Amino acid sequence: MSSEKQKCVIILGMQGSGTGVLAGCMHLLGFKLGDALRQGSDSSAFVNQDIVLAHEIFMRDIGFAWDMVGSLPEGWQESEAAERARQTLSRIMEEQLLNKGPFIINDPRMCRLMPLWTPVFETMGIKPDFVLLMRHPMEVSMSLKSRDGLDLLQGHLLWLVHMRDALAYCRSAPYDILTYDRLLADPLSCLEDLRKSLELDFPRDLEQTHQRILNFIRPELKHHHEGSFGIEASEDQFDQYAWLYKQFRLSHARFLVRGDTISETAKSENGKLQSSEIQGFPLLNVVGTCTKREDSAPYAAAMFNNMQGLISRYERASRDVRLKRERLLLMADHHGENLYAEIYLEGNGREDVSSQWRSQKLLLAPGEWQSLLFPLPDAVFLHNNRLCFDVLNTIGEVHISAINLQDASQGGVLWSASMESGFDQCEVKGTAFILDQGESLIICSTGSDPHVFLPEMLNFRIGLYSLRCG
Repeated sequence: MSSEKQKCVIILGMQGSGTGVLAGCMHLLGFKLGDALRQGSDSSAFVNQDIVLAHEIFMRDIGFAWDMVGSLPEGWQESEAAERARQTLSRIMEEQLLNKGPFIINDPRMCRLMPLWTPVFETMGIKPDFVLLMRHPMEVSMSLKSRDGLDLLQGHLLWLVHMRDALAYCRSAPYDILTYDRLLADPLSCLEDLRKSLELDFPRDLEQTHQRILNFIRPELKHHHEGSFGIEASEDQFDQYAWLYKQFRLSHARFLVRGDTISETAKSENGKLQSSEIQGFPLLNVVGTCTKREDSAPYAAAMFNNMQGLISRYERASRDVRLKRERLLLMADHHGENLYAEIYLEGNGREDVSSQWRSQKLLLAPGEWQSLLFPLPDAVFLHNNRLCFDVLNTIGEVHISAINLQDASQGGVLWSASMESGFDQCEVKGTAFILDQGESLIICSTGSDPHVFLPEMLNFRIGLYSLRCG
């Protein structure tokens, strides 16, 4: 089916970069997103959930996930999983998007999954334009830390590989680049520049839609700001990522001029913005691109690819171990089959206190010291309910060196217990008693319900917390 007259715009951007905000603006201007949208009017609603699900299933089938820094498994483009995903995506396109007017596709996973889509577009005769939405890497990393519990280094590395992969595909097609700051600060001129650079015909006039766009884009959409992260954000290890973002932003800005036209030096032969600034992004050359052998850039890129491949092996191995542990927990129908610790809120025992709260279990390895991390989904319930830590699910002896309640969004320890202090604030109940307090707290479990109740957290502010025990 030919769709040459249909305009398709792909929004590329890292998780936490505001792609949903841009998609919402484009949707207000008349661009289609398909039928499978979330209810609501905030930025999270402007993502086609059928496409997201297809991406998730595909990545699961090849042993990959969006938060992996390493490369996708070797040969994935020719895999059966890729073919199934392409069939699914083709069906979604035909049923929801084709021949229904100009449309956009918005999912941050697209940065790394464009090779999955390329045959789909070619078969349907679609030549998409790209919009790359960039945000300061520290802001992205803090957003991922708050939302997903990722550490700042992983967030920066994910930003780097997403931008690298996205830029590689932008350079072979018409594209434009926006920053999240500029979109929030001046959305109308931002969208007008986008219309000119990609020669878009907005289904709805920008002049008539401007008030709805201004009502949609609000300052509170940006929850994290550069320079407001305290000590953790000032570490030298992240300076190079900030430098790269700023240099790239300035490089791209030099190709644009204010007014009604785009500088002739900023155009390529087909009238679109040229990709010269993309060449300055380090380590850009990716598998499948052709460069001259005498050029030194391919060697650096090849080494980067090798490093990603090695990282990918360790990430997939870690993922397999985690999934195996989760299956073992699900299969543990009677006490003692597998050793695990469990945490939940007092009040309703192991039942849900809210839709967000469920008891959490982590497998234990006999005879080994372990650091157990329990993310706490909504700390508001800590004001009226004590945390209960069941240290073991059977008869045995457990040694605890420390318990820390940490602020997952801003960092730092909010409450702790160790041999120096804090354990006296805990209450040991159920089938448990304190056997000894020496270099560690030793708890003896005489049954399946050894409870350690943490103190009430009445004075803690609402936030994202995690409990770490060792």
